[in-house]
Amino acid sequence: NPKQSGVMMGEYLAEALGGKGNVALLQGQIGHSAEITRGEGLQEALFDKYPDVKLITEQTANWNRDEAMSITEDWLQRFPEMDAIAAQNDEMAMGALQAVEAAGRDDIIVVGIDGIPDALKAVKEGRLASTILDNVAEEGKRAVEVAVGLINGETFDKQELIDYVPVTQDNVDEFLSD
Repeated sequence: NPKQSGVMMGEYLAEALGGKGNVALLQGQIGHSAEITRGEGLQEALFDKYPDVKLITEQTANWNRDEAMSITEDWLQRFPEMDAIAAQNDEMAMGALQAVEAAGRDDIIVVGIDGIPDALKAVKEGRLASTILDNVAEEGKRAVEVAVGLINGETFDKQELIDYVPVTQDNVDEFLSD
């Protein structure tokens, strides 16, 4: 359920910002189901619950690292009051992080979703604040379990969902491969 990842991102940012601040949103491809549901989750968990957290700008970077870097470079000039960047995937988060680091802005919290290797490494290094892991290994394992169960005549819920996992420096080592 992609909405869950948006909720988790919102909860992380609410805590990291202390319930107040200015957030920019890098969106995925407009109209894509993950863009919509991740955005809904973020809205509900952050902007609806914390009136002192403001969405100062949002723009699509189409899930793309280079587009996100370019957009963030512009935002850094236009919105010096920006406290955080919420990116709807890690490719965009990594692009935003490149721009933030190049500008020398270590005061901006950057978060992403997916748990790609680059993002996990950046979390470990303390450069990326958090990523919300789309736990594809567990999804695959569960799919096989359900397939075998169906062959053996077992019944299952119509939807079998695997939870996303918030990853920070506290737990990143669990998800890094050697």
